[in-house]
Amino acid sequence: MPHAPAVDPPPSAPPARAQRRPLDRYDTPRGLCAAVVEALGLPRGLRVLEPSVGSGHFVGPLLAAGAELWANDIDPAAAGLQLVPPARRSVGRFEELEGGPFDLVVMNPPFSAIDAHLARAMALAPRVVLVCRSTWMVAAGRRAVLAQMPPRRVWLPSPRPSFVAGGGLDSAPAAVIEWAQGAPAETGCGLLVWGERAAQPGHPVEAALEAWQRAAAVPR
Repeated sequence: MPHAPAVDPPPSAPPARAQRRPLDRYDTPRGLCAAVVEALGLPRGLRVLEPSVGSGHFVGPLLAAGAELWANDIDPAAAGLQLVPPARRSVGRFEELEGGPFDLVVMNPPFSAIDAHLARAMALAPRVVLVCRSTWMVAAGRRAVLAQMPPRRVWLPSPRPSFVAGGGLDSAPAAVIEWAQGAPAETGCGLLVWGERAAQPGHPVEAALEAWQRAAAVPR
């Protein structure tokens, strides 16, 4: 869950920006956190850091995967800090965090601070996983950054989580981006399905899915 000091927008800022939450706080849904950790296929015993732990939605899945977890947050009242032992928790700006090294950093940082968080994460661990709005990848100046350090894998979560005020439909899909030193970059973009699937009676895809499943059940 991302955090950053609240900044008063200039008078000309659009309403959406003026309504951003205090500390730029947007929870990554629990189900999506579990799906990300499962997709990573982590071996047990990894030293993992969650530098913007927030409500701690990544904590449970990472501990269940056998991680030795450290947690940090800029907010001393962040609930996720209480889910790890005192010796493995810290409070402060991630860009200034000392410690490590770690095997993996998993984070959903403040959108405005992604670049600084990513640089610090890569200094602390050979493997980094970033959850963010996909607009970060196509913003100005991002081409050079991604060309120099191409991601290993990129997933688009389905359904689309909301990282906007009010929890409404986000105009930009989220992305889960993984970097790993020495690992070749995979071409294309994967789909990360999470949460319970809700049936949509009458939708043409529903009928096609039923036919697909019936065909798969017929012995060949």
